[in-house]
Formats: sequence, structure tokens, C-alpha cells
Amino acid sequence: MDKLQEKVYGLLRKSESYFKTDMVYLASGGFWLTIGQIISAVASFLLAIAFANLIPKETYGTYQYILSIASLLTIPTLSGIDTALKRAVAQGREGAFFPALYTKIRWGLLGGITSVALSGYYYWNGDHTLTIAFLVTAIFLPFMDALSLYGSILEGRKLFKKSALTGITLGVARVAVLIAVLFSTQNVLLILFAYYIVTSILRCILLIAVIKKLKPQGETDDSVISFGKHLSLMGIVGAVANQADKVLLWHFLGAASLATYSLALAPVARIQTAFKTLESLAFPKFASSQKERIKKTLPGKLFMLRALLIVPVLSYVVAAPYLYEWLFPQYMESVPYSQILAIVLFFLPQKITGVAITAHTHKRALYVTSTVSPIAKLVALAVLVPYYGILGVVIAFLVPYIANAFILSFYLKRL
Repeated sequence: MDKLQEKVYGLLRKSESYFKTDMVYLASGGFWLTIGQIISAVASFLLAIAFANLIPKETYGTYQYILSIASLLTIPTLSGIDTALKRAVAQGREGAFFPALYTKIRWGLLGGITSVALSGYYYWNGDHTLTIAFLVTAIFLPFMDALSLYGSILEGRKLFKKSALTGITLGVARVAVLIAVLFSTQNVLLILFAYYIVTSILRCILLIAVIKKLKPQGETDDSVISFGKHLSLMGIVGAVANQADKVLLWHFLGAASLATYSLALAPVARIQTAFKTLESLAFPKFASSQKERIKKTLPGKLFMLRALLIVPVLSYVVAAPYLYEWLFPQYMESVPYSQILAIVLFFLPQKITGVAITAHTHKRALYVTSTVSPIAKLVALAVLVPYYGILGVVIAFLVPYIANAFILSFYLKRL
């Protein structure tokens, strides 16, 4: 075993001359993160199959609409604090953890209040399903997002195995519960409640476990809250744009069309999760690296990543009709949309540039990338959806990825 490890270690070190990357670090941390992402992606894909085959399109579309609005309501929870805290932990300042947690919960109450108001709006309009849905959302929303802050400690400390195991635990348990619920009911409110309760309880358990085990303490960092607020502010337009496609489809074409679009996006979204591993590994590495080194080596790595994606993307485009006929027979109309959406995979490597810019707090670049691209998507949605429906949403989905490819390349040179 020792000899095998030595050979693998030697091969990884030799490969560094080709990939210009610390391959030992990538393999050691990337192994567990990749395993975690694969298991979570498989679990999520199984859940998509269950949704597609066990409940009507209208129910699935309604569920997706509620989660989209709930996602918008999490904007006040200051999601940027997660990234700011991860950066502080990577630099040895873990004392900011508890202030960050309390800040997220306190601001999250605004989302809960807004959800109650939205519930009142739907009650006034006679939609009792959405009335109850947003009352339930209001109960969980202020805390559910904040409870996931343990991830910043794990990734900031480069504890990728623990990070992967917590992700696997949460993902698999949530999917198992939801599939069990789908087999027993088609009631969207029960499905929604199951999602909220299992997510909240598991995140709470994992948060307590991480705090007890790792005891985050030491030097604090007053910039975590302010930088986190900056990142959150930058992300508002993007958060709105990320959900606007689903909200517009719901209002213009109805729940069934939203279900069709969601199933078209599902396989591509699962493939996208592979890049989260690279992003998680890259952030602490970039945070402790010199800017000049990043500017010199990153473009070549991105080119290599794009080249490696050609075969998988083309394979998916060819296989998509057979995949849907086998797994999602009620959603064959989703196939051409999913094939077009696969184009976005070629632009995913550019996200690594965004990680480098975030790690070095290039605020101007972050503001530009987090506003220009989402605004471009919103404009595309406004123009295309009324005329082209789902196809318009699909085309608009590609717009921010293309725009960011140019914007991030520009700012990488000026890092």
C-alpha cells in the first residue's frame, strides 16, 4: 500500500508540470469533495426522477415556484457572509463565526416577515395553497439558511472530507425523506413541509456537531460582516435573475410549463455540481496565493478545463433523448431545451476566475460581474419570454454565462 501511495504521489507531482497546479492538494481535497458531489448529484437526480413520475406536472411546477420565491426571500439573510467567513477562516481568524451567525439570523427575520406579507397577499386573492405555503416558509426561512454556516468553517480550514460527509448526510437524508413523502402523497404543502423540516433539523444537528468538535475561536475579523454585506448586496440582482425565469414562467405559462423547464434544467444542473468541488478547493488556495501567480497560471488551466469538457457535453447532447425517454417519459418536450442548456457547461470553468477575484476582494470587479450579467439576463427574459415562452427562458439562461466569460477575463488581467 505504501509503495502504491508513493507511485501515485510521484505521478501527481510529475503531472504538475503539465497542469501547472498543486495536484497533490487537488487530489487529496478533491477526492472527498468529488465523492460528496457525486453522491449528492445522484441523490438529487433520483429525486428529480421521483418528481417526474410520481406527481402531476402542475404539482411539481407549484413546488418549484414556491421554492423560487422562498429563495428570493432569503436575500436578507446575507448569503455573502458565508464566503467572507470562509476567507477569514482560511486566514486564521475564526472568531468571526458567532457574530456572523447571529447577523444572518437577525437579518433573516426580514425574509420571514416578507413571507407573512406574501401569504396575506395570496389569502386576499383566494389562493389558499400559496397562503399556507408562505406561512410555513415564514417559520423556517430566518433560520434554515443561517444554520448552514458550518460549511464556511470546514472549507476555510480545508477539512474537505468532513465537508463532503456533512453534505452527503444532508443531501441523502433529505432526498430519502422527500421520495418517501412523494410515494405517500401528492399534496404540495406536505412535500414542502417535509423539505423544510428535514433541512432545518439536519443543518441544526450538523452545526452543533461542528461547533462542539472544532470550537471556532481566536482572532476575530471585523471585516467579515462588512465584506459579507458587500457580497450580499452585489448578489441581489443575480439572486433575482436566478429565480426570475421560474417566476415568469409560472405567471405567463403556468405550473406545467415551469415543470417542463425545471426538468430540462435538472440534468445540466447536476453536471454543474462537479465544478463546485473545484470552487471549494480553489478558494482557500487563491486566498493565500499571490495575485501575479494567479494571473500567470489561471488562463492556461481554464483552457485545459474547457478542452476536457468537449466530449462530455457532446455525449450528453446525443444521449439526452434516450435519457428522457427512459427516466422522464412524461417530459419528452424538455429534450431540445435541455440540449441547448448543455452549452452553458462550456462556460463553467470561468467561475474559477470569479473565485480568484472574490478571494482577493476585488470589489469593483465583483460589483460589475454581479450586476451586469444578471441585468442582461433580466432584459433577455423581458424581451424573449412573452414571444418565445420556454425557449425564450432557455436562451436568456445562457446570457449571463456568456457575458461573465468576457467580464471575468477582463478583470483577471487587472487583478
